[in-house]
Amino acid sequence: ILETFSATKFISKFKVDTLDLDAAYFSADGPPTSFSFTFDSPATLQAMLQMSGEGSRFKPDYVGLALSAYFTQCSISSDYASYFVDTQYRPN
Repeated sequence: ILETFSATKFISKFKVDTLDLDAAYFSADGPPTSFSFTFDSPATLQAMLQMSGEGSRFKPDYVGLALSAYFTQCSISSDYASYFVDTQYRPN
């Protein structure tokens, strides 16, 4: 999924952090585990920032929604949170 988003220039690059991932956790009675997807410059970034600044609860986070839908199709329960990190220093 992330390769497709990257190939179509919807995101510029991505990284998957699996340091906390343990294959033993992938069972119906296994404990929860977490891992992070980091991606740069999503095409909807400006829209998400504008809507967030206006107090809107709608955020066009299509990458997160697509990954969540994929996990659901694979019978993996998941939830996620989106965070914005600005890589450029901006003085007050």
